[in-house]
Amino acid sequence: MSPTVFFGILFLLAFLFAVNTYLRGSWTKLIERWLFAIMYGWAFSAFYFLNWKWGLVALVAPFVFVAVLVPIARALASLAVRGPLRHPLD
Repeated sequence: MSPTVFFGILFLLAFLFAVNTYLRGSWTKLIERWLFAIMYGWAFSAFYFLNWKWGLVALVAPFVFVAVLVPIARALASLAVRGPLRHPLD
């Protein structure tokens, strides 16, 4: 597996984790735990699929990805909960 595909999947998992932290509902805590476990399980699997150098990068990457994705996730979750903005004259 190439590092690009591996980190793309890790980025997608980090995006889902970041969006889930801003959603409401009774299932969000359970989903957050599962996404965290899957995300770090995938990060630790970098030692198997790639090499030890990429494995060390993969352990730090979710923190960086989530930090970068928080503003986007906040806006997307707000849009999902509130709905699209409407013009006042509609």
